[in-house]
Amino acid sequence: MELGANDGVDKSNTCHLDLYRNWHGVLVEPAPDKFLQCLSVRGHNNAVFCNACVSFEYADRFVEIEYSNLMSFA
Repeated sequence: MELGANDGVDKSNTCHLDLYRNWHGVLVEPAPDKFLQCLSVRGHNNAVFCNACVSFEYADRFVEIEYSNLMSFA
């Protein structure tokens, strides 16, 4: 599982495993534009989800995220 998958390639912790080791996994990217890039590049072997990871105690229905490429925060 890669949380914060970005575009699926840049600074990816799993891209090498996917391309050269037949890795399959879950990529999570909350930024809509980066999610679409990730899906087009890495969606063939992996499940890609556009969402945010929060604790079970998080009570709100939505998460407001400030996007700043690799330094997005909520």
